Amino acid sequence: SPTYNEHAAALTAQGWRVNAITDLQDAGGHDLVTLVNPNNPDGRRWSPEDVLALSSRVGLLVVDESFADTEEDRSIASHINAKEDRIVVLRSFGKFFGLAGLRLGFAISAREIADQMVKAFGPWSVSGPALAIGLQALSDQTWILGMRSKVEKQSLKQADQISSCGLNLVANTCLFMEFEAEDGIELSQSLMSEHILVRSFPDRPNRLRFGLCKDDFELDKLASALKKHV
Repeated sequence: SPTYNEHAAALTAQGWRVNAITDLQDAGGHDLVTLVNPNNPDGRRWSPEDVLALSSRVGLLVVDESFADTEEDRSIASHINAKEDRIVVLRSFGKFFGLAGLRLGFAISAREIADQMVKAFGPWSVSGPALAIGLQALSDQTWILGMRSKVEKQSLKQADQISSCGLNLVANTCLFMEFEAEDGIELSQSLMSEHILVRSFPDRPNRLRFGLCKDDFELDKLASALKKHV
């Protein structure tokens, strides 16, 4: 914590008592731990070695790798096998491929846990068109490698551009970045009037999370709006 809020909300709705933990060293001994890596929204990252070490100290470790498509060296998905019953890896699709409306994602786990999830979701949890599009996209390694390079360069350019507008960079990943602003909520509302949506946080009003601009045209529009309102 702070991290993606829906994990805690889902667990609380099912009767779990949820602790907000800020340090991996304090996570041991829990029945279930959810770790987002890279973390959303502050971009914290943990090595595969640290994540796997944590899995031996908890009942079940759920690793949300929704933003790991550009950082495959951090993924522990390849460590999952048929007998690994302590880890579930969650992977996104829409963020990297830009197809959020497809509502496609993945859970990677041992067979026993996977079978339980299949029973819980039922037989029609993903549409046929989503499966077909997902299979084609994930098979296109040329596009994937090219896009990884493109978003990495665009992310560095965007971080520099926003910093030059007077905001302080807190964390930067290839797909989003977090900045410190004097009044993030007010600034987010000002940007909204320019048809630019950024993520503000009521519990941390001095922070803003920016998604990655698609191209230089969008980045110039963002920079122009920031210069007017910062």
